[in-house]
Amino acid sequence: MTKTLKMAMKKASALHKEAQDEIGMEILERVDTIAWLRKEIELGIRDLDAGRRVKINPASFIKEMRRIHAKKR
Repeated sequence: MTKTLKMAMKKASALHKEAQDEIGMEILERVDTIAWLRKEIELGIRDLDAGRRVKINPASFIKEMRRIHAKKR
């Protein structure tokens, strides 16, 4: 564990249990997202290396990704 993460965990441990749980859930979500992105990147690289390419319209792609992945608040 890095020095920064240790410091954050130490500070979080001083908070109420509900706040600690909320922070813990946020961290888990972030870690899961990073793992998913890494997997998707690896799959994309394999596809490119195998010569599998798909032409996309960048504006349409961005719009669709925002629609799919936008967080609802």
